[in-house]
Amino acid sequence: MNPLLRLLWALPLVLAVGVAVMLVLRRFLAPAAAPRGAMRVVLRETLALSEHSRVHLLEIDGGGYLIVESAQNATLQPLSSPVREAGRRPVAWRPRGLPLGAAR
Repeated sequence: MNPLLRLLWALPLVLAVGVAVMLVLRRFLAPAAAPRGAMRVVLRETLALSEHSRVHLLEIDGGGYLIVESAQNATLQPLSSPVREAGRRPVAWRPRGLPLGAAR
């Protein structure tokens, strides 16, 4: 068989096998981590402390941050414990009978 004819049918065959392997790997392997520039920000909880101040619990790329905002300024505090655990703990400074959304 002529080498040129072998190349004409072998090249599409190799390309088709390569595409099939990529699709199988993409389906069954875990997705890669998000690129460095793409950050995920999730608001876990917001609580109004008074008419002019609020506390926000944020998760940014798995790290937790507490933001306290008031009419004069805002403060950002990183959390040492994971946000998912911190968001589920009872809040010590909230009155027990008061639901979260009632202070708004």
